[in-house]
Amino acid sequence: MEDLEKHCGEKIDIGNLYRSLRRMEKIGWVNSNWEKGNIGPNKRKYEITIKGKSMLKEAFISLKRTHSLINHFFNGYKKVFGKE
Repeated sequence: MEDLEKHCGEKIDIGNLYRSLRRMEKIGWVNSNWEKGNIGPNKRKYEITIKGKSMLKEAFISLKRTHSLINHFFNGYKKVFGKE
């Protein structure tokens, strides 16, 4: 959870995270299996599927294009109106 918070830049709602993972599993983007832990209860392990990797790649390409368009807009704005 600490790593997840560090990578996302904000605190993660664990309930929303698991609901999202269950929805992604229903869609076919991830699979999960129960693994027996050495100490404590069994744990559910999630793994991204080929379909999930494909969706992630498409999202990356779309967001990269959006990022480029936003930067283009900011640069144009600065040319017309000066610095922020």
